[in-house]
Amino acid sequence: MYLKTLFRHLMKQKLNFIFKLIGLTTALFCLLIITVYLAFQFSFDKFHDDYKNVCRVNSIRAENEVLKQYATVPLAVGPILMESFQQVISFARIDLGGSVSVNYNGQQHEIAKMVGADSSVFNVLTFQFIHGDKHALERPGSLVLTETIAKAIFGDVDPMHKLITFTEQANAIYEVTAVIADLPENSHLYAHAFRQLDAQSTPDANKIEVSWDGSVFLYVRLAANENMTTLATNVSKVMRNHHDENADGADSKFGIFFQPIADVYLGPSMSMNFFMKVGNPLFVKVFLILGIFLIIVSVINYTILSIADFESRMKEISVRKIMGASRQQISLQAIIETTFISGLSLIIATILLYILSPTISTLTEVAFTLDTIFQRQNVLLILSMVALLIVTSSAYPAFKLSSQRPLADIVSNELLSRTGKALLTVQFSISIFCICVTMVVGKQLNLFKHSDIGYDRSNLVQLDIPDTHIMDKAMALKNEIDKLAGVSSSSITHYPVVSPYFKDRYDVEVNGEKTTRLINEVFVDYDYFKTLNITLLSGRNFNITSLSDPTTAYIINETAAKEFGWNDPIGKKIKYHDNRVEGYVIGLVKDYNIMSLHDPIEPLVIRLPYDEWPGQRLVVRVIGDMKQVIPKILSIYQSVIPGSIPSYSIVDDVYNSNYRRESKAFESMKVAAIVIALISIVGIFSISIYISGRRMKEYGIRKILGATITRIAGLQTLYFVRIAFVSMIIGLSLSYWLMNDWLSEYAYRISLDATLFLQSAFLLFAMVFVASGYSAWRAGTMDPLKVIKTN
Repeated sequence: MYLKTLFRHLMKQKLNFIFKLIGLTTALFCLLIITVYLAFQFSFDKFHDDYKNVCRVNSIRAENEVLKQYATVPLAVGPILMESFQQVISFARIDLGGSVSVNYNGQQHEIAKMVGADSSVFNVLTFQFIHGDKHALERPGSLVLTETIAKAIFGDVDPMHKLITFTEQANAIYEVTAVIADLPENSHLYAHAFRQLDAQSTPDANKIEVSWDGSVFLYVRLAANENMTTLATNVSKVMRNHHDENADGADSKFGIFFQPIADVYLGPSMSMNFFMKVGNPLFVKVFLILGIFLIIVSVINYTILSIADFESRMKEISVRKIMGASRQQISLQAIIETTFISGLSLIIATILLYILSPTISTLTEVAFTLDTIFQRQNVLLILSMVALLIVTSSAYPAFKLSSQRPLADIVSNELLSRTGKALLTVQFSISIFCICVTMVVGKQLNLFKHSDIGYDRSNLVQLDIPDTHIMDKAMALKNEIDKLAGVSSSSITHYPVVSPYFKDRYDVEVNGEKTTRLINEVFVDYDYFKTLNITLLSGRNFNITSLSDPTTAYIINETAAKEFGWNDPIGKKIKYHDNRVEGYVIGLVKDYNIMSLHDPIEPLVIRLPYDEWPGQRLVVRVIGDMKQVIPKILSIYQSVIPGSIPSYSIVDDVYNSNYRRESKAFESMKVAAIVIALISIVGIFSISIYISGRRMKEYGIRKILGATITRIAGLQTLYFVRIAFVSMIIGLSLSYWLMNDWLSEYAYRISLDATLFLQSAFLLFAMVFVASGYSAWRAGTMDPLKVIKTN
């Protein structure tokens, strides 16, 4: 009986059914994506055995009296922890690693991510061994490859005990002692090969030397249920006894803390978190909020569509009540209808997700395979959300249908109840909030991408020079590339153009007193400023004919001059802390941002290399079409450094990658805002038709009495405008509060002017006018005599 009534009603109200189905399918499709994405984000590093007792050890260091968190620790911290605390079962250190070129049987191969690690790494972290076992790194010269790299080098040949030559490391030979499966996608640590860590750079293993050069990532396995906060407090006390304290006492503020490995990926941003997968907490928060909003809007939309459905149902339900139907039977009918439509929507949404999975996987960087979608936790979460949708969506309609008085319903003229108006207000508020927030994020991203950062990053290419060829090939490579017709200039530097540079100690005079400060430093050559188009405000550039410039000449930026209180910095004394020779400032450059606009520009010292090591990067300024010039640059690279695989990057791409998190969040917000707006439009359209039908006799009488088409249509639209106005105040107030708080995290930010909010309000009202336009036109052009006669 229930199903028969259901299908009879759906066939009678096809348009309402289609709107309900489209709204729920759209919402469930988006919720499926959000669910799988969030499940993947929160699954990081939980594949390690007993992962709750595995953690990364991070450090806290003082920089000019400001404490900063680092993802690395000095080499000696691991052995000290193991020796001093029985709660530490084992530890493993991993260096920052890098790309290496190797040779096997005369064939050159590139291992993009080679790391050095203690042999205990396989006891602390969990890896799947295909060949070999956990003892694979115990002998010097051992090498552990991932399956993909082993396949690339050896093909189908058994790689075990094969010898590989490291061409860029004095032809050092390593033996393959194990092959492991590729690290899972949900691992924050990624590596293609492991070799034994070279930990001999610390003269005294019991002394902690706080430096930015000799640090490593440290992972420890703790005893079960160990309190990490309490342990960290005790550890900090022990660490003080092992400090190799600097002259300025900065090491006295050094400390460490334990971070559960499952929290690393989505944890707070830390310095020196190089070569690790870093999650996007903002993106996760955006997805969570959008998921909640989608559930709310979907429930509201379904309920509103059900309200619009009441007109045709009231007389039917009233007759059924008069004939003896109970409230429970009426309520069950509403629940069955909601369950049917929800189930059908879920099936369609799942099919759509499977069909569009390649595109969605590319956008979200999560593999949307059938195995991923139908993981147990994902299925349970999705079914829970569908159950929530069914309960919340059917609750009000079931109550409304079952609680009406039969005779009163037959002659009822009620328009939209207070509950319906409140639901519309919430829906409108969410819509304008999403619109406004999306516009603010978009404008902030536009600021990031088009701001003047102090140098010209367009048409810049940077090449990596292999370590073993820097001394003999770097200058030859630069000279040959400078001869190309499509190149204006090039410069050899120590660090990539867009990169957090290391800090070192410099003795400077601040407010009349000599003090030691930690300052960002960059080593460049004589063509650096010309290649990057950096403005020299006063003084001079480095002079290639000056023998003293490499040791005594320094150029600083505007921020450094301001922080040191130097109105005219030229000639001011400055000395590298470990250098006996005192130098002086020869030039002042305009501030340029070496990282991103997330953080303010810091004091910077620019200098020539103080030894014969020129630097590992060659930055090239290209003229014209980069697609035509870059192949010529790479050809010269291979001719100057034969046998080495060229590695290069486009500076503009590297710079824009700084805002990848915000860009991904922005794209998701745009899609979600459109989806929420479309669902809201469907709801407005349906309820507008419903109200138009209920007021048609009133409009007919008004028209007979002289009301114009515009007047009638205005009355119909004004009903929604009033609700939209209240929603505008709520939505814009909430978005201003949240966006002002979000923007406060950025050193460089847009201003929240009235234009943004006026544009958002305009879009909301445009949405209302478009959605209610059909019913307004219909109300204004109806035949009054026909309406009065039939109603």
